[in-house]
Amino acid sequence: MLLIFRKCKKMSGKSQIAIEFVLITGLVILIAITLLTPLHQLFGSASKQQADEALKDLGLTLQSELIVAASVKPGYSRFLTLPEHVAGFDYNISITQGFLSLTYVNGELAFPIPLTTGNFLKGKVNVIEKLSNGTLRVRPVQ
Repeated sequence: MLLIFRKCKKMSGKSQIAIEFVLITGLVILIAITLLTPLHQLFGSASKQQADEALKDLGLTLQSELIVAASVKPGYSRFLTLPEHVAGFDYNISITQGFLSLTYVNGELAFPIPLTTGNFLKGKVNVIEKLSNGTLRVRPVQ
């Protein structure tokens, strides 16, 4: 009988250690999640801000290219490659009614440009041309 009591006492000591281990591990994980959640939100907003800046930079670059093309003589052409993604974010680009529009997850950016026909195509080589009649045309290179 004494032998059985000693066995039970040894087992309860092992089970107590196992329960304490599980509780402490759970507490550490809970604290880690609590501390990492604000950091994730902070870095997420920083990456969105980087996307804002990168898309603004792309828009201003394209705007200046179109303004230069409008100010030179007919026959001018300039080849540009537009990235598929900017700062890890997808975007759409369009030219409508004298504006270059960049639409993405955070909103839309619009840049005034000279009257231009055609559209840019992401991930492809595009050409900006000033035609003999003085109009600007944007098109992907085949």
